[in-house]
Amino acid sequence: MAALIWLIHCLPVNRINAETGESAQSDYSVAVDTIIIEGARVTKPFIITREMTIHSGDHITPGQLEENRNRIQNLGLFTRVEVFMRRENRRNQLVVEVTELWYIFPFPFWRKEAGDFSKITYGLQYLQKNFRGRNERISASIWMGYEEGYQLAYFNPWFAQRGTWGLAAEIFDVFRDINNEKHRELKAEIETIGGRTSVQRRFGLDPRLTATIGFTRYRTDYTELMIANDLYDDWFSLNVAFLSDRRDLYEYPAHGWFRSVNLSGSTLLNGPKSASKTVMATASLELRHYKQIFQNFILCERAIIGISSGDVPLYRRYFLGSGVRVRGWSGDTEEGEGLFLGSLELRRHIFDIRYFTWNSAPVLKRYFRNLKYGLSGALFVDLGQVWIDPGETTSKEFQAGWGLGLHIHLPYLDLLRAEAGWSPDSKFEDAKLSIRSRVAF
Repeated sequence: MAALIWLIHCLPVNRINAETGESAQSDYSVAVDTIIIEGARVTKPFIITREMTIHSGDHITPGQLEENRNRIQNLGLFTRVEVFMRRENRRNQLVVEVTELWYIFPFPFWRKEAGDFSKITYGLQYLQKNFRGRNERISASIWMGYEEGYQLAYFNPWFAQRGTWGLAAEIFDVFRDINNEKHRELKAEIETIGGRTSVQRRFGLDPRLTATIGFTRYRTDYTELMIANDLYDDWFSLNVAFLSDRRDLYEYPAHGWFRSVNLSGSTLLNGPKSASKTVMATASLELRHYKQIFQNFILCERAIIGISSGDVPLYRRYFLGSGVRVRGWSGDTEEGEGLFLGSLELRRHIFDIRYFTWNSAPVLKRYFRNLKYGLSGALFVDLGQVWIDPGETTSKEFQAGWGLGLHIHLPYLDLLRAEAGWSPDSKFEDAKLSIRSRVAF
């Protein structure tokens, strides 16, 4: 009976599709004779197959089709991925059909600091996501306004066709105002210039270990802001990070875990010769968990904790409200040498992701195929705190915020979040409104 069902579903008019769930069978298993990649004009086929857990000769189930579809979608190279079985010439073909993105993105951008419209940064970025068709990424950015600077970066997740080593490199130069509350009256700028390079080792298809070395110079006109009592501090740093990402779909997870551990040590290169060596260490942990619960709601949990020790300069503190933030919080940015952030979010699709094709596009029609759209809603609660002395955590007030939002699924952008948030003591009309791209976590 199982064999008969399998043959019926392998007919050309009926394919078993991991994305649409057309197969009603959940317990069949069939051998894969060959894997066929369709639609990949720029992307090298091995970029796709090396992410797959299915190989020729394997027996597979519908659940494995869905898992592998998600793995390929998580590359961030395609607008749509379909994975299905097809019977042709008496062979069972596993077909991976992809619709490629347009990979070269020169685009303007802008952002505001801590929700303050008087602190606007704007600029231009060039991003090539699939350089040489090998999932390499190169980017160049320049910006001005509240911040000024530039950044050049290169990333290659895997050196060779079947390798497990990755490489990244970056150089940067950024000017920005001093954020520390004690010195804001100086209206001083600090320049951060430097570079870093990373080597990544991947274990199997999920866990990865990354080692990064870097040099950074911090420069300002006020010696009291520098550890070296000079106009600049030169730091050499070594960072080791472990990452395990078992989320089903990065752009909008419904189940799985994300775990990250970061350990870093820095040495001041230009400290006073008569003094002992100046060092700083940081450690951070981030956990995220996603679970589908009643009525297709998705419960999302996140916890971040970071701790610095040693000679921590003012410009290397954690800033809660600038970068890391509590949504809905209406108070000032706070700083410290320790950080905690916790979040709960309840999400649900209002209508599921669909796809459309612009058949009358005047040029490059293949890049207007299978463009996604959808709508989801969310309720969230955030709680955060920073501290200088660990004893402050018991007496200092937490930042807290709650709110709701609409999540608009869009092609190329993945997600646009329109959110309204409130502090616990805020009135309804005091809502903090924000529009941001990508899922919060």
